[in-house]
Amino acid sequence: MKLFFFDPVSILSLRRARRAAGPLMAQALYEPLSQAEEHKLQLLVERHPELAQEFESLKAFLPRITLQEDDWCGDLMPALRAQIEEQALLRRGVFSRRGINYVFVASALLLGCGLYAFFMLAGDNRTGTVTPSPLRTAQSASALQNELLAVHDFMNQGRYQEAAARLAQEVKLHPDDPAHADALLQLADIQYTHLQQYDKAYESYKELERSHRPVFNSHWDSNRQLRLLSAALPLNFQPIASLEAAARAESPLHAYEHILTEYPEEIWGEEALRAMTLLVSDGSGEAPDQASALQRLSGMCTEPVALDRICLEIGHCYSDRLANREQARDYFRRAAESRHLALADCAREALAHLE
Repeated sequence: MKLFFFDPVSILSLRRARRAAGPLMAQALYEPLSQAEEHKLQLLVERHPELAQEFESLKAFLPRITLQEDDWCGDLMPALRAQIEEQALLRRGVFSRRGINYVFVASALLLGCGLYAFFMLAGDNRTGTVTPSPLRTAQSASALQNELLAVHDFMNQGRYQEAAARLAQEVKLHPDDPAHADALLQLADIQYTHLQQYDKAYESYKELERSHRPVFNSHWDSNRQLRLLSAALPLNFQPIASLEAAARAESPLHAYEHILTEYPEEIWGEEALRAMTLLVSDGSGEAPDQASALQRLSGMCTEPVALDRICLEIGHCYSDRLANREQARDYFRRAAESRHLALADCAREALAHLE
């Protein structure tokens, strides 16, 4: 039985450790850590060899990042000194040499313009013909850019099926279009969010990842949704359907609570807990506010497993973000008594790390 629950516990523990170690690893690449921070990072890396590999990979990649530097070696002091002296002369009512030069140049220009106007107006009065210059037409939009405009009109009218069908066809017809990545992103979003066609959304996100990796990486939501879809694929996407249904339920909090009870140690449970926390938080994201939101949330839930999972999350919040070991220990002990074996094991592991 212990081996059966080993993987979920290890995965959950690694996620917690990565969340705590990520900022420290990034800081260590550019500036020295404090003694406490260095000790904390060392403990996390020792407990999780995966983090050590990630840290070494970051260190190896860092030298490849080069910033362009300006190689100009001139001296700006003479020009600055001249400007300061000129301002001082102006304040005393004295024209600088450059100011006098400007006066001569302006006078010459006025004289030249006057002579030109005199001779031109004194000549014959033939009216010249102006040849109109050809109008430049704006570069026409690409096929997929035009299609995206049409799709937005369909979406505004609630015609999501038609929008997805048209966009899917055009994406296949124009793989080299400059708007291909945007079209794939829009198509996947329609399929995932509006039509709940998770199998098609999975294919669209995978195509976006394969063909336009930089665009895919720059959209956090796309990355997150593909992870959810990939994990839900063996389950015929049922957990994602439950999450989407909970978001539209009459009582979303309790609908999410049922998901958290069913999947407390899996990614679906994390998504449900994140959504529940957002429902009761003020949105600041600060650690004290998050702990308060989780505590309020625990008072609204009734399912024992969900409460144990919330206690585990509160314990990690106090341990990792607020450095309050006593409070963390109290919540970890409560979670360690859970009837859910994976949660209990994870809480005991967290308690051992506090010692």
